[in-house]
Amino acid sequence: MALPAIMFVAFFIITFVLFTSHLRHMKAQRELPTRDAFLDTQGGSGACPGCGVSERAEHGLDDKDDRCRIVACAQCSKLLYQYQREHEVN
Repeated sequence: MALPAIMFVAFFIITFVLFTSHLRHMKAQRELPTRDAFLDTQGGSGACPGCGVSERAEHGLDDKDDRCRIVACAQCSKLLYQYQREHEVN
């Protein structure tokens, strides 16, 4: 009789942990510096402060076509900065 209750509680605890982890990651993305501020702090090089690679990967904040772009290091996936895309992608 206690097993279904334990599984029910475990499901909600695991769901809560995953959801709060996702929210924490989204908050970190929204608090990233702008491209200009990032380049100012890096001395204009734009290399990743973690691994030194200058290759970048970008994705939208909410979806792939979002105007707010999040840029991360292509090597170590460290979040670097955000910028606003000028034109909508159709």
